[in-house]
Amino acid sequence: DSEKIFDAFFGSKPLFLRVNTLKSNAESVANEIGGTVISESTVVAENSQSVIEKIKNGDFYIQGLASQTAVKLLDAKPGQTVIDVCACPGGKSLGAAIDMQNKGHIYSFDLHKKVLSRLSANIRIRYEFESSVDIRPFIIGRKIGIDFSIRFENVFNCIDSRAVFNRTY
Repeated sequence: DSEKIFDAFFGSKPLFLRVNTLKSNAESVANEIGGTVISESTVVAENSQSVIEKIKNGDFYIQGLASQTAVKLLDAKPGQTVIDVCACPGGKSLGAAIDMQNKGHIYSFDLHKKVLSRLSANIRIRYEFESSVDIRPFIIGRKIGIDFSIRFENVFNCIDSRAVFNRTY
């Protein structure tokens, strides 16, 4: 039993990838990195070196299954407005943008300005999202000038690694 516990903490773990279906598909990504297709948007990789070598092309990014499930349950649609109140490092915002097919608005909030700047850079550079998706990073607790009388179709609220969804109409 102690070996199983030790291995659970210190053994190698599979690496779950979210496929950017705007640029590629799960089968292509799995073939490229030697991974296994889990779903149309998820690939599991056993070899992290192949992931590191290929991640910069923007066909996929690393995202745990819990966060991928949160995005799937959100069920964001093209043209919607989504607010992500626990945005960093940005995987759920990016996943929602992919699901929205680059059409809509995402307001991404977090406490840390430094990390939000990385989210902005990833959106512009790595994943090449078009200007038709409007992802705006904001720092929580700062006056930001957003008219919150606007309608949000979906809200992400992640607390202690568990996603809670509030649908507001």
